[in-house]
Amino acid sequence: MSIKKISNKDLLLFISQINILLKQNITIDKALLYLKNNSSKKNIFINKINKLVQDGYSLSYSFTKLSDYSKSFDSFFISIIELGEKSASLQKSFEILDKYLQSYNKIKTNLKNCCIYPVVVLTTIIIFIFFLLYYLIPSFEDFYHNLNTQLPYRTKLIINFKNYLSDFISKYFLIIMGLIYVLYNYKNLYLKFIPEKYQIILLNTYNKFIFRMPIISKIYMLIISYKFLFILYICLKQNLNIININNNFITKNIYIKQQIMSFLNKLKSGSSLQESIKYCEFIPNNIKQIIFFEQKIDDIKDSLYGAINIIQYQIEQYITNLQKLLEPLLTVILTLIIVLVIYVLYIPLISINF
Repeated sequence: MSIKKISNKDLLLFISQINILLKQNITIDKALLYLKNNSSKKNIFINKINKLVQDGYSLSYSFTKLSDYSKSFDSFFISIIELGEKSASLQKSFEILDKYLQSYNKIKTNLKNCCIYPVVVLTTIIIFIFFLLYYLIPSFEDFYHNLNTQLPYRTKLIINFKNYLSDFISKYFLIIMGLIYVLYNYKNLYLKFIPEKYQIILLNTYNKFIFRMPIISKIYMLIISYKFLFILYICLKQNLNIININNNFITKNIYIKQQIMSFLNKLKSGSSLQESIKYCEFIPNNIKQIIFFEQKIDDIKDSLYGAINIIQYQIEQYITNLQKLLEPLLTVILTLIIVLVIYVLYIPLISINF
């Protein structure tokens, strides 16, 4: 089964339209029927959702049935809809989703823009290295050979490295790429050969590694915190029991899910929100202090809303700073490679007597 992706533009349009129709006191089944009759053919998901709702399924359950659109309608999206159904405020859920996706898409757009320059430079470096290995170095090797002169040591060193790398790639490249493809696309197949207890250990170790990775972990933790505090804010805003939160929609990282479970268990045992949230290590300390500052529920709502805005600002600032760091760093790397090539291949020519 291929996983289909709905564009951000189409998804936001769908949510905004549903939000507007529900505000006009139109029922969800009629709203979906209207969108079905007025949407483009590419938005097949609207027809599928409409059919499921017309068959009597709840909207949140209907979204879970669209497994081929799981990247767009993930567990976080479905949980927001489910919260709206439980509190009889479905329109409020779509209004919240509309605001959330607009801000979250802004974060993703900034991340993508941050990656454009590094990707271009890295691609240039890779292309240059291949040009160096398969065209430039062989040309110089032939040139020195035709001159009947001994290769300089540093030139010989890089030529030997090129030969070793070329042999390695020709022998093992297809095997390595095949293994990566199998491990990525058929992970459930090879996991059957690993005992369940070792699967849990491996997965937990990997999740902890992600949690502690430099640079990546910071942005990862901020995004998880953003989602987590956002859903807390919704629960308090709509007077829903926080204990009923399903932590699957926040993250698949087992290490962080364990922290969220500790948070929920502390709430169940009667601890305050401020005391319980201490177990969420992924939330930055400065954000925790903002939440701890207030005691009344209404004030906590405001604190959570403020914390969400601060995290969004921190994510944007972090992306900007990362971009400022990566751009000159990669430029320096590319420059160093070019300088190295000149030093190893061109400078020795000066000392040769023709």
